[in-house]
Amino acid sequence: MKKIWAFLTSNRWLLIAILSFFIGLAIRFYYGLSTDLWGDEALSYFISQRNSYNDLFFSTGDYLFLDHPPLYYVFLKIMLILNNADWWLRLTSLVWFFPSIYLVYKISSLFQNRNSTYLAISLFSLHPLLINSAFQVRSYAMIIFLMLLTIYLVALNLKKPKLFRSFLIGILLAVCFFTNYASVWLIAGLFFFMIYLFLSKRKLLAQNLLYSLCVFMVTGFFQIHVLVNHFLASKTQHLSFTHSVPFFNVSWIVYQLKMLFGNDYWEFYIPLFLLINIFNLRKNKSLLTPLFFVCL
Repeated sequence: MKKIWAFLTSNRWLLIAILSFFIGLAIRFYYGLSTDLWGDEALSYFISQRNSYNDLFFSTGDYLFLDHPPLYYVFLKIMLILNNADWWLRLTSLVWFFPSIYLVYKISSLFQNRNSTYLAISLFSLHPLLINSAFQVRSYAMIIFLMLLTIYLVALNLKKPKLFRSFLIGILLAVCFFTNYASVWLIAGLFFFMIYLFLSKRKLLAQNLLYSLCVFMVTGFFQIHVLVNHFLASKTQHLSFTHSVPFFNVSWIVYQLKMLFGNDYWEFYIPLFLLINIFNLRKNKSLLTPLFFVCL
């Protein structure tokens, strides 16, 4: 009995991560496969079904939803070839959880702290906003995976810079922007991080990141052009400009900050922080930085 207890206490973060993963997985699949599509999900279906690949990809013809980039709808249209049942549409989003959680593991492993890796897996698995986004027939699950992949490559490039990897990061940024305009926050973050690297006299790393951003500007130019034209049209015609396209006012910034921290799910975070503090943070302060990283 003592050996079992010793094993459980010495591997408690691993066990918490495994338990969190399966609980998060069960919740995602239960709600994803047992609830009906809501309005925006049905809209995703009709946009993908009724528009041609050409109209979707180039945002032309009958594609009128210019406040959303079209790549997710292209992906969904391809998936509709196989099936158009509700469970299948939800499944096309649910499957992104598996490569995403693997990337969370790989990114958090870069902290070289095993417990922080387990903590990251637990937070990602049980985060209420991520659970809610994981099964929706929207671009959320797909963009989370793409942004995690980009962050992972950026982190690898900081450790061992490679020109091809910098090029690939630029391409991925364009793909992210072509999938969901919320990726502008990642792009802006990398821009300011590049300035920080330059001021810190780590010019090689800054140059590689600048190269990635230049590749993004070139490969993403068409979608940037579509977004800017739509933005100007919405301003001149006094149209409603909503969703993931920024209109920069205080209420929008407050809303985005709430979304960043899990919307109104503070009841998720407060017990979690107390639990972590009681069990481990007093003994291992190195978990603090990874903790805030995985929360953001």
